[in-house]
Amino acid sequence: METSVSSPLVQKNFEGAAQIGFCADSKDGATTINIPVDTLFRPVKVDNHTIAAIYLGNNNFCKSLRTEGKTNCLNAAIRSVTRDAQLTVEEPVMTRQIHNVKYKLDYSRVYDERTIVAAKNSASNYSQQSSTLDGKIELSGEVQSGIEWGETKTITTVVEVVHKVVVPLMTKVTVDLIATNGKCDVPFSFTQRDTLYNGTTVTTQVQGGTYTGSNYYSIIFKTKEEKLK
Repeated sequence: METSVSSPLVQKNFEGAAQIGFCADSKDGATTINIPVDTLFRPVKVDNHTIAAIYLGNNNFCKSLRTEGKTNCLNAAIRSVTRDAQLTVEEPVMTRQIHNVKYKLDYSRVYDERTIVAAKNSASNYSQQSSTLDGKIELSGEVQSGIEWGETKTITTVVEVVHKVVVPLMTKVTVDLIATNGKCDVPFSFTQRDTLYNGTTVTTQVQGGTYTGSNYYSIIFKTKEEKLK
């Protein structure tokens, strides 16, 4: 996956570098094994869309620089993250297509299971003949799915459960709906096809997507009768 930083360093280009950060092109004989510290920068996350860059040569933050004919440059000269030191991280993608989604059910997990009384309803019959208690109960479950660098979408589904109970004469009937509520995570992968602004097409197999669901199951109805006086 390609990313770009909105402002390049002074007359130098960014390249991917190890896990410690990113580096600028070096003209002093640097190799991938021996990288001079004065060509290394460490990104610091400010928020979900913004970073700041620490220049490892002096441990200062880089700020926007426009002087002496220089434009869109950075200068490692400040000790804190000011507005001029904030960089927006963007992907140079014009269009993106997602397909070939595969859910890895063998690696799914169920957690936070708990048995609860999800709903309760009761009716009293003071007459001399039986009546019927119609109980309507709504249960809702949430589903979340998201990918790294993407938005998480949440879908809530409401299901209505109808249960009928005969209430004998001179009797109070209480019905409890007992259910197990739990969550599940299902990892998935997909194929991502990006068209960049320069017309290049990049196809990537993306791992790390997670489908998260919350639901009620193992539903039972428990009925209790009490005689009325």
